[in-house]
Amino acid sequence: CGGFVFSLLIGAMAAVMAASKKRERALQDKLQNVTSFLRDNHIPHSLSSKVYQFARVSGVNHLESERVIRTLPYGLRRDIMKLLYDDLLKTVPLFLKMEEAFCIECCSRMTMMFWPTFEVVYRRGEISHDVYFINKGQVNILKGSVDFDQLRSKPRANQVQAVLLSGSYFGESSVLGFKRRNQTVITRTMCHFSAVTREDLMDLVEMYPEAYKELAKGYLHRMTSHQVTLVDQAALADPENVPKHARGQENSFRQSYLVVSR
Repeated sequence: CGGFVFSLLIGAMAAVMAASKKRERALQDKLQNVTSFLRDNHIPHSLSSKVYQFARVSGVNHLESERVIRTLPYGLRRDIMKLLYDDLLKTVPLFLKMEEAFCIECCSRMTMMFWPTFEVVYRRGEISHDVYFINKGQVNILKGSVDFDQLRSKPRANQVQAVLLSGSYFGESSVLGFKRRNQTVITRTMCHFSAVTREDLMDLVEMYPEAYKELAKGYLHRMTSHQVTLVDQAALADPENVPKHARGQENSFRQSYLVVSR
């Protein structure tokens, strides 16, 4: 009997030690991801040491890429966002009009990406997904529908509806109830974008209804000034496409668009 109990104790200790080693390896992997993130984004040592220490003590679960910052306390997240997205926070009209908490939360959900020159970001009629903020570079908004074979080359001047510069954003139709893209966008130069998924921005609009109003105003101005025919007019009439907390605000957007576009 004594030998049986002893073997159970040895087995239990071995299992605990194995689990401990597994957690330690996982923690080291996570800390390596944090270190890579901080180094790749040139975060100053004074700030990076605080982030590293927090990750080490708290055993954060999601530490890959930019997602590491979602798990940080608001103060650290705010400092990093202001450092990484300073230009956007100072130039994007939406951020200039919204309260700081919305801006920080939006930036913390961004994924950085780089696009080459004359690359299609999305085409008119495509299913709507991400919203794009231009950190650096320029994009062309094209008139109507263009054959795909013509898209990945320099467009003719009469094909370009407008040019968006650094500090602009596009793709917000996905948050306003349009399930398909109303315009075609291609890069005019090499571009550095910060993208937010439709789902993430919808979550923020639920918490900050004023953001819907600002997005709708900007989109209305662009669509009417470009005289764009909507791919899906029915989207304007479907209340299910509108965030719950924004319902009631969307009517003025729909009515204004329909009146101006007639």
